[in-house]
Amino acid sequence: MTEEKAKPDWFPVFTSTEIHKIHIAQALLEEENIGSVILNKQDSAYVNFNQSNPIHLLVQSDEFIRAKHLLEKTDL
Repeated sequence: MTEEKAKPDWFPVFTSTEIHKIHIAQALLEEENIGSVILNKQDSAYVNFNQSNPIHLLVQSDEFIRAKHLLEKTDL
């Protein structure tokens, strides 16, 4: 029987309705070699009407605490 490699869990480390803030947060994490993924469920066709849907910046579980502390130091 082969051992399956565990898939990393992803957790939201930063949430905003403004995409530019998500991109700034992602760039800050990249500077510290922390990988991240943007989860955007906003429909671009209705972006002017649908600003209430949050956009999430996700990081792997093993980087969550480090990423959270880094982003808490910023004023986003």
